[in-house]
Amino acid sequence: MAQSKQDPRMTFECEQYDQYASLRRLYVLFFFYNDGTVEMIDRTNDKVYLKRTPTAIPRNAFFLGATVNVLGKPTTITGYADEVTRQLCEEHSESTVFLIAESSFVSLGRYISILTEECGFTISDLQMYWVRDEAIAKYDLPQELRNTRVVLLLGVRAAAMQKGLDFVQRSPGTCTVADTAQLALWKDCLKEARQNPLAVFDDMNSSVVVIKPHLIQSKRAGNVIQQLVDLDLEPTALAQVTISSTIADRFLRPYRGVLPNMDDTLHSLEGNAWVLQLISLDDSKDVVEVVRAACGPYDTVVAKKIFPTTIRAKFGINECDNAVHCCDLPGEGPTYVKFFLKK
Repeated sequence: MAQSKQDPRMTFECEQYDQYASLRRLYVLFFFYNDGTVEMIDRTNDKVYLKRTPTAIPRNAFFLGATVNVLGKPTTITGYADEVTRQLCEEHSESTVFLIAESSFVSLGRYISILTEECGFTISDLQMYWVRDEAIAKYDLPQELRNTRVVLLLGVRAAAMQKGLDFVQRSPGTCTVADTAQLALWKDCLKEARQNPLAVFDDMNSSVVVIKPHLIQSKRAGNVIQQLVDLDLEPTALAQVTISSTIADRFLRPYRGVLPNMDDTLHSLEGNAWVLQLISLDDSKDVVEVVRAACGPYDTVVAKKIFPTTIRAKFGINECDNAVHCCDLPGEGPTYVKFFLKK
């Protein structure tokens, strides 16, 4: 099919952070939503940076503040470049923030599943957070959450605030914002949580599961979290991280020569992933082995045939887009959590 500059599109201002040069590079991004292609213009010289290229990014991933993965590079949407794009995005998306209290972590995955699969939310960020005394007043948080952990989730959909209020009415241990003023404060709280990730960094009997971007985009990640929590394991970290091609290469470097199809495996991690740390209050339980067994064989074909109830069997697509990556060896938990969450 012939492509035209006049094809229906949305136009955004965006930026990419070059970690080697410590520079933020500014672009205009065109998203042609009929065929999912992207084109980018460098704003410093008004020249084409990326010719129109197919991507797997869904239309609902584009909204103000979102980070999308363009050819292995995290790209943050910073503004609308025209009024048509503003109207298209604001017509179909509104944001709200949810808090899931520590007392309801036993239902953490189930609540995320309800939000994404039933209520139609896209979770554009989530972070675990310790509610200190000073945070109650600073961010207008409920008093009963003082000195406890919560998971904060930024949800996006049409009529998000009203749908969020409906959700918390039937979900004990959750709360959401009442108005736009509180929304702004809770977003600031989410930003603080993102800058100071909560985790246990020295527990050798811990495991980390990286929930891959393809599973999050399919809105089925909550099912994975619940399956792991149901193993009588305690979530001690949950954070969204943006994995660039460079970060994926560093993380999987020890696996070169071990994992098949390394290039495709690298690509399977690129984008927004969720990092979940799990521990056990029972010291006799081997958390790494329990989690590895729950995830199942790396190859989803093998998993589906021999271990059909495992995570990779139920949610994996192929041996690379296999839903999750988890610790394989004892003592890897601290290494993983420090790699992704230590600031």
